[in-house]
Amino acid sequence: MSILFPFIASAIITVTQPPTGLGFSVAWQRGDEWKNESLAMLNPPVWKDWLYDHAGEPGYIPQVYGMIRWDEKAAQAARLHSGDTWILGSEPELELGTHTHPEDAAEFSRRWDSEVGGSWGAPGIILWDGGYDWLDRYLAAGGLVGDHWHVHLYDVDTPDEWSKSWRRWRTWMASNDLERPTIIGETAGWDANVNQADILDRIAETMADDPLLETVLWYSDADYWGLWQWADLRTDTGLTPLGQHYLAMRAAAVPTGLPVDPEPKRESHRVYLPLGVR
Repeated sequence: MSILFPFIASAIITVTQPPTGLGFSVAWQRGDEWKNESLAMLNPPVWKDWLYDHAGEPGYIPQVYGMIRWDEKAAQAARLHSGDTWILGSEPELELGTHTHPEDAAEFSRRWDSEVGGSWGAPGIILWDGGYDWLDRYLAAGGLVGDHWHVHLYDVDTPDEWSKSWRRWRTWMASNDLERPTIIGETAGWDANVNQADILDRIAETMADDPLLETVLWYSDADYWGLWQWADLRTDTGLTPLGQHYLAMRAAAVPTGLPVDPEPKRESHRVYLPLGVR
C-alpha cells in the first residue's frame, strides 16, 4: 500500500507503507523455533531479525545489515519482494556497529536506489552527536534518502529523555527539509536502572500522536549476546515482567491470554566506540 506524504511545501513523494506499530527484534542466531515461539507468545505487529530471509511475510521488515560492500543476493531478494519496505545499515558510525565510512554508505545508497529502488530507509545511525555527525558526512558525500528513515534510539534513562531524543530528530529532519516517516530499528532504556515499561509506554504514546513515528522495534525479545537482559521480553521458559507489560499493551488490540513464567534479569553493560576510536 502507498500513501502520499508532503515532506516539504513544494514537493510530494510517494511513500510505501511498511508494517507499522511497536514490535521487536528477534536474533536470527536463535533459530526458527525460538523465533516462532516469540511471535506466538508476544504477537507483535512488526518484527525483524537483522536479515531478509523472511521477506514477504506479514509484519516482517527485511534488513541489509551493512552498507559497506554491495550485496547482490539482498538486491535480488528486494527486487523479488518489491512490495516490502527495506531498511539498510546498522550503527555505521560505531566500531561495534557496522563501522562504515559515510562515503562508502553513500555509494551503496546510490546503487541501491538505481538498481533496486522501491521503498527503503537508511542508514541506521544512533541518534546521538556521533550519529548526526556521520549523517552530515553521508549527505555531503551524496548519500540518498529513501521514502523512510531508519535510525536507532538509545542512551536514554527516562521517558522524557526518550521524547527529547525523538524531538531532536524531528527538528533535524525539518531543518534539513528531509522529513520522512521513521522506522526506529532498535531502542530500549540504557541500563538496568531504567524503568523499561515506562519507556515502552512513552513510545506507544508518541506513536499515537506523531504520524512520522510509524514503526518502532524494541531491542529485543531476548538479547542473544546476554548484554541487555534488563530489556528482554522473554527467557527460555516464559515472559519477563517487561514481556508481560508488552503483552498487556498488545492485548488491547489483539487478545492473547498466554501463560507467563517471568525470570529475573542480570545486569550488564554495553559500550559504544565512535568511528575511528580503537
